[in-house]
Amino acid sequence: MIKPTLTFSTYAFMKMTYIARLANTEVGFWCLGRKNDPLYVEDINIIGQEANITLNKFDDDALADYMGSMHSQGYDLDQFALIWGHTHPKGCGPSPSTTDETTFNSQTQFGGKAKLVMFIVSQSGGMYARLRITDPLLGRVETEMHIEIDFDTKSVDDFATRASTLSDMSGEWAKALELVAPLKVVPIKSTWNYGKGNKQIKSILPPAPTNTSTSNSFGKDPAEIDDADYDDDWGYDNKSDTFRHSTRQNSDMAFYDKQEDWLASRDEPVGIVESAPEEDVYDMDNFYTLISLADNNKNEDISLLMDDAECNTKFGCDIQDLEDIYLEIAAEIGELGSCTLLALCAEKKVSLTPWVGSTQYILREIMEALGITNEHSFDAHTDTTMLDEENFAVYLEANGYNEVAEDIRLECDWID
Repeated sequence: MIKPTLTFSTYAFMKMTYIARLANTEVGFWCLGRKNDPLYVEDINIIGQEANITLNKFDDDALADYMGSMHSQGYDLDQFALIWGHTHPKGCGPSPSTTDETTFNSQTQFGGKAKLVMFIVSQSGGMYARLRITDPLLGRVETEMHIEIDFDTKSVDDFATRASTLSDMSGEWAKALELVAPLKVVPIKSTWNYGKGNKQIKSILPPAPTNTSTSNSFGKDPAEIDDADYDDDWGYDNKSDTFRHSTRQNSDMAFYDKQEDWLASRDEPVGIVESAPEEDVYDMDNFYTLISLADNNKNEDISLLMDDAECNTKFGCDIQDLEDIYLEIAAEIGELGSCTLLALCAEKKVSLTPWVGSTQYILREIMEALGITNEHSFDAHTDTTMLDEENFAVYLEANGYNEVAEDIRLECDWID
């Protein structure tokens, strides 16, 4: 099955990536497609909703008003209600979370639509799209989609025209975030501990992907494709021993040795070359566990997250500052180590205020504040000072956290 292509105009691409970078929570939106090509997105529409950093929920009345308004303006249903999109905030890649999958597969969220696209854009620019079609005879069929950005002359000129009519386009885009309200949660009394015998901490998100594409190719390499399978409208013609190029849009592109060669010959939208941005390498499972109001041992909904006020009470900083500190420490001792260290701070009532906005020596200084000093890292046999990571593991073992200490040692394989 040839993967279908989801294409964004220059304007739609710039708008959604700007909002993704501006938002501190998820932001949901509906894509507006062309009348004769609903998979070509010309704009995105943000409507009233509640959201936090792991999920967003459209307001029922706002959704009904949006559907009615678009219909009254003469748009077809597939134009304005086919492509459901949302952003993923800092630290998260574009891969669907468990909550995303539940929403996408729900028979009630979107009325059990026979055809629906789930689209995700991360704050660092990664994108993901999947099409679901339910056919009376074939049943349910799903396929991931190619994603292209239309940077051809007409699309860029359309963006320039729109920009020229607005003195503050970015301000107009930012106003859309006023429609995103904090998700209401029900506080649940909770104290931190490491699983009480469970080997893993529960999370609403799947592990971050570990395999990423490193190819620098700008299309298919004919040498790597079987003749029998290679019969599309872009690529190499075996009979004439030449590259061929069709004006009909297809999911594949001809192979070129240099990007400049490809750009010089193209008259189609530019295909996205998937890569793993630096911001997307962290698995945020443990962070969401850290700020959850749920008690995992009672199987409560871990999507109930604390707000900034509760975070300040527990950690001495708001959620965005806590995330920055978490990622800074995770770079040194891994995500589990970072979660454990910050949870200990909350347990010992050590405020993180002194380290908000700092990017140096956070790990060392927080350990000292917890009483984890060099006396724990002296090795009598070698007369050397151990790494901070091992110092932390030794401290945990000395205080009865043997299980989490063992897992940190396994995760940080540079610890002896």
